[in-house]
Amino acid sequence: MAREDIEVMLSVVWVITAVCTGAFYFICTAFAYGLTEKKWSVLSGWWFLSPSDFPTAEGRRWCRRGGLCFALLMGLFAIQYVGWHPILEFFSSIQLRS
Repeated sequence: MAREDIEVMLSVVWVITAVCTGAFYFICTAFAYGLTEKKWSVLSGWWFLSPSDFPTAEGRRWCRRGGLCFALLMGLFAIQYVGWHPILEFFSSIQLRS
């Protein structure tokens, strides 16, 4: 399989993963926000919520899930920014060593 084909497949997987992760992130934050006692305002939006804002364990779990999705999403955007070349070079160098 050609390197260009691999990069195209990785890009397609990246787009699907980013869209699904982003959707799940907003779902998690919506559930978490619904379980908090805070009222919505422009200055204290969902991005300022932390697990300590929730009186219930369920709200804290949803907040952590949203945080993990956000971290994964930022990692995906970092990969897209850097590009696939360094990652493919790293794995091909490992393959050549063995």
